[in-house]
Amino acid sequence: MSKQTKGFSALLHPNFRRYFLAAVCATNATWIFRVLIAWTAWDLTQSTSFAGLVTTLMLLPVAIASPIFGVLIDRSDPVRTYFWVSVGYLLCPLFYVAAHYFDILQPWVLLLLAGFYSLVVAVYQPLRQSLGPRLVDPDLIGSVMVLASLNHNTGRLVAPAVAGIGIATLGTEITSLMSILLYVPSLLVALALAPRPVQKQNKQARFWDDLVHGFVFAWKSWPIRQALLLGVFTFGPLTSLSEMLVLVADGIFSKGADGLGLMTSCIGIGALGAAGLQMILDPNLLQRTWLRLTLILLGIASGVVMVSVSSFEIASACAAVLGFTGIMSAVSLQAGMQAVLPDDMRGRVMALWMMAASLATAVCALGITTLAEFYGFAMVTQSVLVICAIAIVTVALIKHEG
Repeated sequence: MSKQTKGFSALLHPNFRRYFLAAVCATNATWIFRVLIAWTAWDLTQSTSFAGLVTTLMLLPVAIASPIFGVLIDRSDPVRTYFWVSVGYLLCPLFYVAAHYFDILQPWVLLLLAGFYSLVVAVYQPLRQSLGPRLVDPDLIGSVMVLASLNHNTGRLVAPAVAGIGIATLGTEITSLMSILLYVPSLLVALALAPRPVQKQNKQARFWDDLVHGFVFAWKSWPIRQALLLGVFTFGPLTSLSEMLVLVADGIFSKGADGLGLMTSCIGIGALGAAGLQMILDPNLLQRTWLRLTLILLGIASGVVMVSVSSFEIASACAAVLGFTGIMSAVSLQAGMQAVLPDDMRGRVMALWMMAASLATAVCALGITTLAEFYGFAMVTQSVLVICAIAIVTVALIKHEG
């Protein structure tokens, strides 16, 4: 693999550089908003099941709608779509502020907001996976993946802590204004982007045919199919646990919004460390089955310990390990998928990745929080993680099917 695929090489392209700087702002805005929604859901009701329901609504539409939007993205102008997605993201914190102002921020309103946010994410995730690689030369796609990981995890480190401190000291309205301001740059650069053109879609092809084609392409490729299965059993339970940190930070340790922000930032510390390490590692290293499996199982173990210990400090350290192993595994799996994808299939196939991970996360979040009302959050979480670990080992050790 070319050395150009490492590090910051993609930033040498002015087209990608504009996109990346706007994405940095938007990523921080998104993390602030996610912490804000998670805290508000818990603060309004003090209900484990309601917090889980909000988490599910922020994920389930992504799982259901991503394949559909993936087809639309492959058939449409990505720049125009990026502009309207940026508008959608901006509307989320604006709606939150308006609900506060008119004193209508009730649980049902929060559910509507979570559902709308998820629909925006459902469009953005396959769009991001398609648009970013098309803003650089094909041999720099590896650099795009690394930079996207670095951006995502730097935001995960900084923004949640800012959100937690902001909620605790300035209130939720002021914190939501931070999110609004950070979404603006995406609107400013949207129409200045010029992605690499792809072969025109067959005008005679029906939408359903293109959708089925994406599923068939992914199913016939064992590397893609294996990555999707590993994503289900790995990022379903681990991401749902990350999304429900309020139940650990305040539900178990009674640390409030500050504790939620701190634990989320600990995940970000580990994830940022993983992103930085990936910039200097041989890109082929994490494709080794034994290393990938070790990292995934270490992440599962950290989740089990996180909900079992009585020390907030140890739980926070486990959150950092979870963040590190999650990103090392996720970028490895996604980079492997991107390497075998033609440009005109990126939207559809990467939408399937989002569908698999989001659906698994939504199901785990809803299942864990529902059962937790009867059996306890820690015991249910531990059981789910152990079951998923067994499935992960089974899938990872399956040999290539010819």
